[in-house]
Amino acid sequence: MQQGTLRKITSQEADKKVSSGLALGFASLRFMPKSSSLRPIINLSKKMKVTGSPNWQLLDLQNVLTYERQRCPSILGASVFSLDDIYTAWKKFVVSRRTRGDDRPLYFVTVDIENCYDSIDQHKLYDIISSVIQDDYVIRRYVSVLEAGGRLRRTYHRDATSLADFQPSFVRFVKERAEERGAHNAFYVDQVLHAHEDAASLLRKLKSHLFHSVVKVGQRYFVQSRGIAQGSAVSTLLCNIYYGKMEASYITVCRDTELLLRQVRQLRLYVYCRYIF
Repeated sequence: MQQGTLRKITSQEADKKVSSGLALGFASLRFMPKSSSLRPIINLSKKMKVTGSPNWQLLDLQNVLTYERQRCPSILGASVFSLDDIYTAWKKFVVSRRTRGDDRPLYFVTVDIENCYDSIDQHKLYDIISSVIQDDYVIRRYVSVLEAGGRLRRTYHRDATSLADFQPSFVRFVKERAEERGAHNAFYVDQVLHAHEDAASLLRKLKSHLFHSVVKVGQRYFVQSRGIAQGSAVSTLLCNIYYGKMEASYITVCRDTELLLRQVRQLRLYVYCRYIF
């Protein structure tokens, strides 16, 4: 965490932010061991008596951002989320290269963006997300039950869609999801009650998260005045969308002869595998 990321406030200011609803709650600070030091991580999973943890309050925003990235993958730029994603992109690149008969040498460039979370411009990020979230949304909650090792395993799901794309029939919804994800031989239980969120309410939560994140360290209180919290439920998505916008604005990639991949992994951001000739 960079110096100046947290700004100290009084306990009265902190209590006022939380009690008024301006802040989502109190976060705490924990430390993740590194090879030669410790990495400070803001923990937003501590439950509040009435409102739940900050991360719990951000679940709807997380679901909506997940829906928007599935609906419009281009907002993520070169983001990849797993080794499977890396393999898929690399295989497509290699097949295209071989089809063209391209035998020129490959050059690999690897870059580690230091303090990628802490260096994010909060106001710029808010503007970017404001352009992404513009609809009314429905968050459907349901349960899948699968047999695993002779036992029944329940998994709780939350799927967001825009109001225009919402499928009111749960049976049709389940069939579509089963075909998309290859999830068969399972029971699905509709939890019936659906959350409704409009763009304004989601952006209010985002504003509270970005500009009024209160961190308690012992008996002292701070507000995160720069960057975003790495321990947030939405931090990975926010980081990927932010750098996706940066790529679209400043980086030109020739899709036929270049491959750019970016992954947030182990709380660090890597940009690598750009083929240059």
